[in-house]
Amino acid sequence: AVDIIYRTLQSTGLVHDEGPDKDGGVGPYVQSERQKQGIYLEYAKKLIEKGEAYYCFCDKERLATLTRTVAGKEIFHASRISELCSRLGVHIGIITAPAAAAQSACDALTAGGVRAIWNFAPVRLTLPPGVIVTNENLAASFAALSGRLSQLSRGE
Repeated sequence: AVDIIYRTLQSTGLVHDEGPDKDGGVGPYVQSERQKQGIYLEYAKKLIEKGEAYYCFCDKERLATLTRTVAGKEIFHASRISELCSRLGVHIGIITAPAAAAQSACDALTAGGVRAIWNFAPVRLTLPPGVIVTNENLAASFAALSGRLSQLSRGE
């Protein structure tokens, strides 16, 4: 996916100031590298020190019972997705998870009776028989859109 982004930037004439290939002094630029260096942990500790975050010692069972309301809509913990899909008769699921979490999200959805998956995660899913999937490639879509914009700018 990174190669597609760089090719798209080049083909559209966009020049980036910094990134994994151009050190602008605030790297690392790849999320997994930032995590390895403890950058996120450093900021989490600062939030805790300021009283803007706190440690949670709940076990998975307790977390699964917690809900939250956003704009008047109840938000449930992801561990409840199978039960909710089954109870509500959901037949189409949308996956927008990171690649590492996409298969488990797919498994939970299909366990709840979902028969069709719209997959935005950058990974191919293993599906049970009778379940269909449409895979979206955001990097390729971005490349196509940028190419069309470039043509439009050139008057083509």
